[in-house]
Amino acid sequence: MNTVYITESKFRSIARECPPEYNDPKYIEDLYKKEICSLLCKKERDVIASVKVAIEAFKHFDEFIRIFEFKDKPSLELKRDNKVRLIYIGGSPAYHKNQDCNWLNSSYKNYEIPVEIQEEKIDDYRKFFIENIELYESNRSIFFARVELKFNVVIRNVIEFSAQNSGTELFLNFESEPEHELLTRIHSLGSEMVQYRFSGDFIRNIISKFGAACHIVVRCRDKYSITDEEFKVVKTWLNYKTELKKLMIKHLILKLNPELKFDKRCLDFFDFKQCSDCYKS
Repeated sequence: MNTVYITESKFRSIARECPPEYNDPKYIEDLYKKEICSLLCKKERDVIASVKVAIEAFKHFDEFIRIFEFKDKPSLELKRDNKVRLIYIGGSPAYHKNQDCNWLNSSYKNYEIPVEIQEEKIDDYRKFFIENIELYESNRSIFFARVELKFNVVIRNVIEFSAQNSGTELFLNFESEPEHELLTRIHSLGSEMVQYRFSGDFIRNIISKFGAACHIVVRCRDKYSITDEEFKVVKTWLNYKTELKKLMIKHLILKLNPELKFDKRCLDFFDFKQCSDCYKS
């Protein structure tokens, strides 16, 4: 069996498709203690529980099919709706042959198509933007002037969406710290989060108010009435939770599938394709 790589976010997407009746939240609470699990909202705890099911199912394809048996097979492929007001749309999920593949390690960036662009002109604008993206990055004024000339509209801003790549999970030949050390890091981080959360009334109140939706607040700050100091707390809490979930998932992989037996047919089931870049040879 060949080693394959996928992004952590894609693995989580697969896990989210796991039927909830197979989740075992109690196992997660017993493993990491209720106090640490309570630092995550219910939806986040459910994701961790579903990851546990997916990790075990990926060992054997027959078990995978038994658990992931769907009436309508889900697909992780983004629908190619040309009317979506984003520059980059659609695409099938991919698995990679090389860990250093550019597509595997690149950051995500997308651009909203301004509301001034009429719906029937979306395809033309998308093509225009891609052809002139270097100009957009180097000289916005000239770019906006060309938009006005070509589309007869005035735009002064383009909303950008960006995120660091979620990282890769190596399902075979996985090199990492011993399981007990990883578990110690999880509990240490949990204790640090508890201390931070209750370090003062201001921080405690902000986390109580925004903690469950901190990822949304950070991504869409302009939609919330929030001060710089409050935003700083929300962002700190999001970083804490992101690291905690990452460590939990890493620990579950090592604990439940120490040989990291991974059947590529599970990816085929979800219509993953070979990366055209690292498999081109």
